[in-house]
Amino acid sequence: MSEKLTKLTISESLSLPVDVARRVFSFLAIRGAGKTYCAAVLAEEMVKAGIPIIVIDPMGVWWGLQVGKDGKGRGYPIVVFGGEHQNLPLEPENAEKIADAIVTSNISCVLDISELSQTQTQKLIVAFVNELRRINIQDRHIFIEEADVIAPQKPMRDEVYCLNAVDKLVRRGGNRNLGCTLISQRSAVVNKNVLTQSDFLVVLRTNAPQDKLAVAAWAVKHSQNKKKLNAWLDSLSDLEDGEAYIWGPDMNIPGVRIKFRERETFHATRENLKRYDASKIKPMDVGEFIKKYKYAFEGKKPIDTQKPEQKLEHTSQAKIVDENEPRKDAVERGVQIPSNVAHPTELGGIGNKPSDSSQSMSVEQLLPNITIQQFTPTLSIPVEMLKHPTTPLGKAVVVLKSFDGRADQWTLKLIKEQIKNHAWDDSGVDEAVDQLIRWEILKRKHNYLRFDKERVTIIQVKVDENEQGITVKMGFVQGVEQ
Repeated sequence: MSEKLTKLTISESLSLPVDVARRVFSFLAIRGAGKTYCAAVLAEEMVKAGIPIIVIDPMGVWWGLQVGKDGKGRGYPIVVFGGEHQNLPLEPENAEKIADAIVTSNISCVLDISELSQTQTQKLIVAFVNELRRINIQDRHIFIEEADVIAPQKPMRDEVYCLNAVDKLVRRGGNRNLGCTLISQRSAVVNKNVLTQSDFLVVLRTNAPQDKLAVAAWAVKHSQNKKKLNAWLDSLSDLEDGEAYIWGPDMNIPGVRIKFRERETFHATRENLKRYDASKIKPMDVGEFIKKYKYAFEGKKPIDTQKPEQKLEHTSQAKIVDENEPRKDAVERGVQIPSNVAHPTELGGIGNKPSDSSQSMSVEQLLPNITIQQFTPTLSIPVEMLKHPTTPLGKAVVVLKSFDGRADQWTLKLIKEQIKNHAWDDSGVDEAVDQLIRWEILKRKHNYLRFDKERVTIIQVKVDENEQGITVKMGFVQGVEQ
């Protein structure tokens, strides 16, 4: 499970490219047809491909991703917030902070909202989704269970804000590399403005005429043969559990009938919990991922886990030598001590002034010799280099320095794009950016990099032919990048 996938294999007959993680899916079916089961298969594939997922779970069943298929063995490292099986609490008032920490720590998680009130749920989703859409930068996919409740066709007054948040996620999330999967057993009451934005429609067994009409409203836009469409709608009632038609017009998938593969994790229905004895189910240990999250949530660096006794050599300490010990040791070993050898206590002892010729107790003070070196790198760019930098570091610094936009929202991807816009090769830029981060000329802030413009200056110096690069000044260290 450690090797990242290049394709998402959801059935024996169909694999999807990894970049669909930025797309919108809709899983629609009647209760018991397997929509949650099949959506979890897609989630498993994304996790294996290294794509973080977030599940908004009103049913309290997605924690099963932590457990193997039969209730035994390892699942996937998914941190569960809230609910009966929580690893961490889910506090609506901290929704934005939770979103920030999830993105910063880059974990996959389940937000179990099954124990929250409707008011708490709406507050959480609005704040969480809006913040996520604001700060996210890398590929990430959100699964929304019971989408008809969270994004209803006819929202009440207090449901409008929640609907708007989900609508913006579906419409504009792709701009932030956010994909979304909507899951519902009531196709007819899912908000049509949201549903029609789906890139992929996954329809499992569907019976009700009004639900078929909701499906048809989406499919008709992508079908040229209306007679064939009607026959297809009629066949939805005949699908077996786990069977589905999947439409992906942009990927030339015109209503293909597939059978989803079996889940690799535990499907935590009431029936399965009874069948496998819930008391014996042991979820995967996600302690490592919880620590990453907590450090991000608290804004702290990882604590030093070294044991105190292991750190004594690094601290100031006094070593007390009791001169009685050699005598005691000798007596215990049966060694006779000559009578002409004075006992320390006979020569003054503790609390008495020792004689000039001896001392009863010696104290050795061990003090560490600590040297602290401060490095504050600054870079100097020759003016001649601005148009034709010859090194990866030079190209990176030039685009950073010359960019007119915000200095606090850089990413590696954006730096490379700017380099390519200059028609320069971007090979070696990854290492150059890492170097700038080590020098703290680029500083991490959430998923962005902030460029410290003051640390880079432009100088009117002609560079020798053999030294076309950047001058790096670091206190007493000075060098020229070749």
